[in-house]
Amino acid sequence: MGVASSLAKVLAAPYIRLASESANAAKGIKAAYQRLHELKEQAAASAALIEADDERTAFEALFARNAWTAEQLADQRRAVVRAKWAMLATSWVFLCLMFGVVWFFPGVIGFLIGVFAFGLGALICGARTIQCALYQAQIDLRALITFRAFLSRDDFFHRLFK
Repeated sequence: MGVASSLAKVLAAPYIRLASESANAAKGIKAAYQRLHELKEQAAASAALIEADDERTAFEALFARNAWTAEQLADQRRAVVRAKWAMLATSWVFLCLMFGVVWFFPGVIGFLIGVFAFGLGALICGARTIQCALYQAQIDLRALITFRAFLSRDDFFHRLFK
């Protein structure tokens, strides 16, 4: 019986170790999830909403709460403008790659790679371009305008490519 029991231990040892390590990993994941939930609750409790009557007073309240200076706001504007133009250029590159892949690799592979990979990249970069333009408009107007209000402005395209 000694040989059979030692052979059983050798064959079962990896599965026993796998079960114990899985149990330890599950405990670690549960502890990390609880810690993440606690951090989320702390962040929600510390994040105070801005109570304001209109967009301009909301921006001024945010400006005062963060203790920004005019130079810091100008630096933020420059960073947003750079990010906007970088995202716009990247979206054009993705569009060119999309059409190039579809043109040079006709068929299913070209369509899948071109449209789904590069088309999705162009779409994401285009959306980020509009988001950066919104941030730039908020800084320029010194008003926390909504995305819908920004899209419905008469000068939307002027602000997008400015």
